[in-house]
Amino acid sequence: MNREYEDIKNEFHRKFSDYFIREYFGVSEPKKLNDAEIDRYCNATIKALGDAEVASVSTIKKWFGIKGSGKPARRHLFRMAFVLGFDGEKLEEFLVYGISEPGIQLNDYREIMALYCLDNGLSYYEYEEMIEFFEMKYDMSVEFSQDTHTARIKKQYQEAKNKDKKEFLLWMCSNMAMFKGYSKVTYNCFVNLMDRVYECIRENIYEQMIRELRLVGFDEWVHENQVDEGEYGSEIIRFVKNKLRTKEFENSERAEILRECRKYANIVYSPKTQVSTLIRELIPDREDMTGESEAYVEKLGLEMSKFSSTYISNIIHISDQKVDEMEIIKQMHEARGKERDELRKKLQLKRKRMGFVQRRDIIIPAHYISQCEYLRESGDRGYDGQEAKEYFVNFVNKYLDICGMREIDPRYEFDYMVLECFKRDDFVFFTELFDA
Repeated sequence: MNREYEDIKNEFHRKFSDYFIREYFGVSEPKKLNDAEIDRYCNATIKALGDAEVASVSTIKKWFGIKGSGKPARRHLFRMAFVLGFDGEKLEEFLVYGISEPGIQLNDYREIMALYCLDNGLSYYEYEEMIEFFEMKYDMSVEFSQDTHTARIKKQYQEAKNKDKKEFLLWMCSNMAMFKGYSKVTYNCFVNLMDRVYECIRENIYEQMIRELRLVGFDEWVHENQVDEGEYGSEIIRFVKNKLRTKEFENSERAEILRECRKYANIVYSPKTQVSTLIRELIPDREDMTGESEAYVEKLGLEMSKFSSTYISNIIHISDQKVDEMEIIKQMHEARGKERDELRKKLQLKRKRMGFVQRRDIIIPAHYISQCEYLRESGDRGYDGQEAKEYFVNFVNKYLDICGMREIDPRYEFDYMVLECFKRDDFVFFTELFDA
């Protein structure tokens, strides 16, 4: 992490503007452009987008690094695709390689309709008409299928895309349960990773807890009471409670050890995953950061503040949230005037709070798990930075491929920073990444 931020940004980070200028304007080496040339391409983009209201002029300029930095949101790219004449394949590339997001989600009715319209040269107005028809016809008694249908939809779409607009909508309406609005495959990957993180945390905390319990006589107590390891859960709590009552431990350093062990036991033996514990292990605590470290977080676009307990909870409960979203949409189509405006605001707020699995959400837990597993498997062999990096890349790329996301590529800023964790004599977790 000794390399200056500007060097990282200029040398390694594949910015959206670089990708856009190369792919849309055909410039082979966009990084060699000077500020005036970038400004010219930015203005050409603004002109090409016209009055389509894709985003404000100031927002578009930030995509080109002018008076700020940023990249288009997913919704911006879908709108741009219609204005700039992309086909479905081009939009897919821009999503995956331009803004490092999942490709087109075929089980989201809005995205598969966009794909159909782009593949068939239909206008954005026709696209909006199709969405409105589907939403008005949506049967709230139909439960979203909790099975994974991506492969099935992909296969059926190859035939359905050749249908006329009316027949395509009939196909979608007859398969409403499949279009739940999020990828069950990606969702399952995220939940699996978070479960595996918690198991790693439990194992690490358990080992720490046993080491500290031995300092306060736990081994002797186990022997005296003939306690099996499988019974440790309730017995540890009882051991701590009894010891804290004795004068021997009253107001002593060993009493603090006991209290810590009680906290450890609550995590290790809790029947439910404690999301707050996951967060503390996975990402830096902003309260513990120095000003310089926090600046790195902001500049490098890691968006760590978004990876919170609420954020994870919203992802885990996405199925219920999508049902609520469709209910609001149905009400909005039936309402008029002020009532409809209020429902539209409610819908916008609902969508803002919804949690969809992002590429970052796969990489962060995968990084933690791979390091825990690598250390366990390496044993006496010790740590090797290159070997550990390869272990992580192979591990996370399997998940990214399943989720339809771009593989690890050090030319992108976030990926580069993650791989920096392995250029040391010892591994570095995200919670330690900004201590340098």
